[in-house]
Amino acid sequence: ANNIMPFMFNVVKTNRSLTTLNFAV
Repeated sequence: ANNIMPFMFNVVKTNRSLTTLNFAV
């Protein structure tokens, strides 16, 4: 249960960078 928080945070961070890249293109 302790590993789910950092994992979700990582997913959100990755999602943000992907969205930013999409907007940049």
